[in-house]
Amino acid sequence: MRGSKSKPSGNTFAWATKCRHRSRRSEGGGVAAAILAAVEGGILPPGQNAGLLGDLQIAGRFRACGSLFPPGRMPGSTAGETPAATSQTRGPRVCRADTWKSSALANERLTDLLHASYKSRNTRLMRIQIKRILCLILLPLLSDPVSLNGAGAQTGSDGWKPLFDGKSFEGWRGYRTKAMPARGWKVEDGILKKVGAEHGGDIITEQTFDNFELSWEWRIGPGGNNGIKYLVTEDRPSAPGHEYQMIDDKANEDGKLGPKHATASFYDVLPPASDEPLKPAGEWNSSRVLIQGNHVEHWLNGKKVLEYELGSDVVKAAVAKSKFRNAPGFGTKLKGHIMLTDHHDECWFRNIRIRELPSQ
Repeated sequence: MRGSKSKPSGNTFAWATKCRHRSRRSEGGGVAAAILAAVEGGILPPGQNAGLLGDLQIAGRFRACGSLFPPGRMPGSTAGETPAATSQTRGPRVCRADTWKSSALANERLTDLLHASYKSRNTRLMRIQIKRILCLILLPLLSDPVSLNGAGAQTGSDGWKPLFDGKSFEGWRGYRTKAMPARGWKVEDGILKKVGAEHGGDIITEQTFDNFELSWEWRIGPGGNNGIKYLVTEDRPSAPGHEYQMIDDKANEDGKLGPKHATASFYDVLPPASDEPLKPAGEWNSSRVLIQGNHVEHWLNGKKVLEYELGSDVVKAAVAKSKFRNAPGFGTKLKGHIMLTDHHDECWFRNIRIRELPSQ
């Protein structure tokens, strides 16, 4: 440390501590060097250097150690200033044995200050790191309300993945086309909207599914009509898939045609339970379709309102009485797309997600 004119690179605390350890092997000059290092490195709080130097000056014994501080380098002095200690009669550059007790006292105080400062710095750094981590977690959620609803997330550990990211039509296209319709559909505030005044056509997922659980939220305007179709094929445009009906049961004329046209029905084939918990037009409903093997379930606002078996005699008989009776294979199992229908009425969708299931 003697004659060093510049602060070494690296961690200042480690440097000052190294000086302190060296002072144990040498004499009081090592402590003085450690004090200087700590002051220059910003480790010691303002005013602490005076107390430490006072320990070295006990009983006037600092005289022999003062020469270890170059002029202007004693803590608290300015460049070019010769401290009083160094203006005294210069003795050997090693403290006399009778100064060791004072040196040890300063060494002990320096150790306490260094550890206190280090602990304080670590505490502040930890708090800063925690705040940074919280910002990284919360900022995307606060800046993107869709994330709060779960849309846009990756496939979770439970297998759910979004079909709509809340920002774009990624993963969707027009039925029997390679692109999204130029009109009729838009994304607003993280919600997929069917624009009532514009006819753009039905849209489908690019991916196909056979065993899955589909979940979504929706609302429809007064008198509105829409639906989600599943097991959709592009080879049968007259009856592309099975429709989960979404309609204003009380105000839409089609909804008044009977229970097979009511919300949550297998449209025109099988009716839902008579006590379906449908919310009024304009309010959000939550729906779910589960298909595993040939078993199908329709859920509405947390209640299972319909279940049936694909290809069963019951379904075949019901299809034979429906508008789909001439559609080959309708009512049987196949791997198909998910479709959002365009019925010319305003409808809003959000939190559309799917979880693929193993076949039974």
